[in-house]
Amino acid sequence: MVSFKLFKIEHPTTLTFFKDVALIALIIIILLSSTTVFARQWPPIWLVSGESMFHEDNNGFGNIGTLDAGDIVIVQKITTVSDVVTYYQAKQTGYVTYGMPGDVILFKVSSNGCNRVLHRAIAYVELNYTHDYVTYDIPELGYFGNATVHLDEFNLTIHPKVSGFITKGDANAYCDQSLSEDGLSELQPIELENIIGVARGEIPWIGITKILIDDSLYGNHGISHVSPECFTMYLVFVVLVVFIPIMYYICSFVKKKQKTLKKT
Repeated sequence: MVSFKLFKIEHPTTLTFFKDVALIALIIIILLSSTTVFARQWPPIWLVSGESMFHEDNNGFGNIGTLDAGDIVIVQKITTVSDVVTYYQAKQTGYVTYGMPGDVILFKVSSNGCNRVLHRAIAYVELNYTHDYVTYDIPELGYFGNATVHLDEFNLTIHPKVSGFITKGDANAYCDQSLSEDGLSELQPIELENIIGVARGEIPWIGITKILIDDSLYGNHGISHVSPECFTMYLVFVVLVVFIPIMYYICSFVKKKQKTLKKT
């Protein structure tokens, strides 16, 4: 009879726990499904693991509004060049994302697609073959038929081999396509086929969990890229969203267990 009473009393607590777990799982599924529909691709979210988009002048605690190591970003698939608003286009309209004018794009930089970079689109360069000559157009700047691609603001002068986007990390001194010491371009303009998508949303801090796991499993040092402010907010998030609910369930279970023992 005692064990039966214990079961009858404990059962609602166990059932409530599994109901809550099922509800949380359902919410996660709905959110992930909605995000996938919005992004129009899988996976819809990506981890920011480097410091190239860091803004030192960000006054918001936790660096909300810019892309920092440990952030999760929602990346929406694009189909045409016009889906991307470049830095120079945005300066004319006042359009700002992640602390600066223009869209931030996620793109592949290796032939096998393993290496991916999340940087801002600065300008779109169109390459033209005219007889025996190669010329370049940058429509948003009103440049047509130029012999070189020259951007004074970024100290960039190159002769690219393809049409595509000039890109730059907000925290970097130079564009990705700037010339190296041997006079060769480090990276060609980013062609449409190599663009995974445009950053359309930010979920701050929670990606630090994956960085910590990767550091533990593979000996990486990714946590060194995470700013102290972001790590502090991550700890606050863990305490509020993970630790406190777990402690609440444990305390509730212990109290009901004690009441059960008293009644028996």
